[in-house]
Amino acid sequence: MIQLQFFSLLTSAGIVSPSSLLEVYKSLLSVLSEVGGGGDRAERVNRAVGEGLIRSGKTLYDAFPGEVEELVGSIESSVQGRRSGKSLSNPFSQVLPLGEESETYHDNLDNLVLALQDLRNNAYEAPAALPRPWEDSMLPEGEIQSETYNLEAVSMPPELYDVDEDRWQTGEGQTSSLRFFADEIVPDPSTALGWTLRGTVLDLVHIFEVNRKESARILLSLNRYFAAGTFKSTPSAEGDDVPVSTISLESLIISTILSTMFLLPNSPCKLIYYGSVITELCKSSPNTVAPPVGRSVRKLFTLMGSAGLDIEVQRRAAQWFAIHLSNFGFQWMWKEWCVILAASIDRRGLIWCRVPELVLSASHPKRAFMRRLAELEVRLAYHDRILDTLPEVMAAPDAGVLPSEAPEPVWPYEREEHPLHAEALELFRLCRTKVSAADVRLHLETLPNATSGPDEPMAPEIRLMACETILQLGSRSFSHFLNATERYIDVLRYLTPDPVARRILLDAVQNFWRHSSQQRLITVDKYIQYGILEGLDIVDWVFAEDSGVVSGEEGDGWTDGDRWEILRMCLDKHVGRVAAVRKRVRAVEREDEAARARRAAERLERGEGVGEGEEPEDARHERSKEAHDAQTSLDIQSSKLEKVLLATTKHFVASLIPWIFDPLSTSQGLKAVLTLLDAGEEGWWGIRARWGWYKEFVRLYQIHLTPLEANVEEHVFGGMDRGKGKGEESVGERAEWMVRQVWEAALGGEE
Repeated sequence: MIQLQFFSLLTSAGIVSPSSLLEVYKSLLSVLSEVGGGGDRAERVNRAVGEGLIRSGKTLYDAFPGEVEELVGSIESSVQGRRSGKSLSNPFSQVLPLGEESETYHDNLDNLVLALQDLRNNAYEAPAALPRPWEDSMLPEGEIQSETYNLEAVSMPPELYDVDEDRWQTGEGQTSSLRFFADEIVPDPSTALGWTLRGTVLDLVHIFEVNRKESARILLSLNRYFAAGTFKSTPSAEGDDVPVSTISLESLIISTILSTMFLLPNSPCKLIYYGSVITELCKSSPNTVAPPVGRSVRKLFTLMGSAGLDIEVQRRAAQWFAIHLSNFGFQWMWKEWCVILAASIDRRGLIWCRVPELVLSASHPKRAFMRRLAELEVRLAYHDRILDTLPEVMAAPDAGVLPSEAPEPVWPYEREEHPLHAEALELFRLCRTKVSAADVRLHLETLPNATSGPDEPMAPEIRLMACETILQLGSRSFSHFLNATERYIDVLRYLTPDPVARRILLDAVQNFWRHSSQQRLITVDKYIQYGILEGLDIVDWVFAEDSGVVSGEEGDGWTDGDRWEILRMCLDKHVGRVAAVRKRVRAVEREDEAARARRAAERLERGEGVGEGEEPEDARHERSKEAHDAQTSLDIQSSKLEKVLLATTKHFVASLIPWIFDPLSTSQGLKAVLTLLDAGEEGWWGIRARWGWYKEFVRLYQIHLTPLEANVEEHVFGGMDRGKGKGEESVGERAEWMVRQVWEAALGGEE
């Protein structure tokens, strides 16, 4: 794409012939005529040709006006004819009352089309920001202009991705539609100027991914490479005879990086890279970069809640900002957010609130964001360090921002009044002396009231005590946890023979690490890895109403993202296992093919025919057995993944529109949210968070969910009338339409 921009500029400079560049554009756009529209290749071709037309459009239009219009028309038709469910990439997930319509969402390619239309309206004149050095240059006396160079037609290579390969080009050159600044500060990307400036910043960020320091240095010097007057002048430049610009280079850079960081479903690079570039920018030029960063965070904060900022964007924002603050002593203007807190807890005696109408519940996205940010900061430092950085009103125990307790484990059996105090201490003593797993198991079986009789299951309270005691044994550090788990893995498996018992283990993890969602995640992750827990156990536990996640001031586990964090880890584990086994199957198949080729070559050398003298049956059987075993393993892991995905989909839908599964259910789901909105009120933020995570689930695992369409239709949406349209007849039908719309968007059938 960069090369095409270069050749496009050479065409405007008279070095490359317009006709040959036009043929290059046409040959690239032939991808759009392929069956299926070209897929990701079509998206990249549209951007490449669009970028080229912005730079060479005037020269080409003067020579070939009809063909240039045809090129632009081809891009417009391709973009407008997509059926890709682009609403899933919308960074806003608003829930609106009856009669209100959301604003039209323009994704990256929509903005490209609008930019080309803006270019057309200006007679294909390139943006003034692009320098034109050839206009001021003159040939030396006696020299003549050489003939123009003719480019050869090229074609877009086919996709070469394996099914499970990381598609690093997916999302390349794309940003979200989030806007952080006014158009006069950062031009709208739907204009030719805005598209060009943003695209240049984005290209530099991705080209220099290997060196964040160099990336920051070049970005801050970008004004040298655009026409004079493109960006707002520095004080030292005042008095220059150039038009005064209001465009801020630093705001453009920060806006572009953050928009790309929050691209859905995934950003082209890791979030940590974009954050590290912003950190380097702030260190290199704190006076000019820090203010746009602060304004961007405030903008994100205002979009949480009623504005409908997608919950995945909120999660990434908290993750990035916590890391960013850790590089600058965790200093932030928390008092700006204290107003919201004071309004929320004014009923407890704080009466200095300046905005009394902002009475936010503990589950409101803004309150959840503050909690999440503080928790992530604690992960990067320690509890008391972060507590000291917060204003008094936020540090108060009843503020609900940072727990009064450090994220330490809770082992209730230390208290002498606990009924199982003596039994737990004795078990802990045995484990500390490193007795064998068999001895621990024998000890548990001989405990008083361990079972109600021979061949009866162990009592739940004894099972819970044993699980929490093993957790206590490994609570000092991660290495202690691994050692304890590996030493007594047979005991853990003995304690968890069925789903009910494994649910007790999960409850034990929740109770023991109630003050640390990070440790809960780590523990459950390792238990899945060791095969102690199954994916379906995790899914059922996460969606259980009594899964132990504390509600009230600490949220319900969905607004803070704790439940989603565990659920996504579980799903990623299963997806990763399928990918690993599938790679193994392909490797075995390649080995088999290579072995067959070698044997065929050996027969040819001996003068035998290729089809004669096949290998012995035992050799063929041996190779086939290895391939058969790999395929069997793939079938098993694929089946587990399908079951987990189907169960997750069903749980999400059942929690949002429970009446389609149980007409007598007392749970209102999205009905409650819509009813409040229709009455001019807002609430039920936990349900709205669950709705956001449902959308993220479908968006993130779309490629794995699409093959399950028939199963999902039968087992999940089977009780729903598909022909209700937007369902404006009742609140329930509107809720059903909202849930259904997300699923159809994943299938590409929303438009």
